[in-house]
Amino acid sequence: MNSNELSTSQPRQQESLVPIIKDKPGYVRPVSYTDAITKSKATLLDIQKQGGLRSLVGWVKGRLIELFTFLGVFDIVTEFQVQMLAKRICVKYHYWTTTELDYGFVLIMEGKFGKFYQYKHNDGNTSVNPQEILIALDSYEKELLAERGRVEDELKKQEEARKAAEDAKKPL
Repeated sequence: MNSNELSTSQPRQQESLVPIIKDKPGYVRPVSYTDAITKSKATLLDIQKQGGLRSLVGWVKGRLIELFTFLGVFDIVTEFQVQMLAKRICVKYHYWTTTELDYGFVLIMEGKFGKFYQYKHNDGNTSVNPQEILIALDSYEKELLAERGRVEDELKKQEEARKAAEDAKKPL
């Protein structure tokens, strides 16, 4: 077995410029848009302000590595691609919460926004286009914002009904 065969047959560990941040103990991934929207109020920007971009990018990198591993393409994705994609996601979707972003990754894994393919080049190399992840997240964003509006309207109606019930109990 030559060195190329050895390197492709063993799982590759990516050297990380930014440490991967794991979930807090007891964290349960969202299972619906409503769950994703109501589970957390802190946006990616809020988290960035508290802990810095480095820790936020580390958490997003962990999700991307999980996604690429699930899709069977982790071995061909470079550290640079993961790093740049994580940073881009943190900046572009800064107004999402972590649970909203996490649910986006869940839906991508489920194939809701299409399939991701390995591209085989003439020289025998394969690659994945990270832009496809951003395109999928853009599609998710449209659905997320519509659902966010619906959830906010529903919560507002519930609050108004609660206030009306309280007011009805007050003596005149």
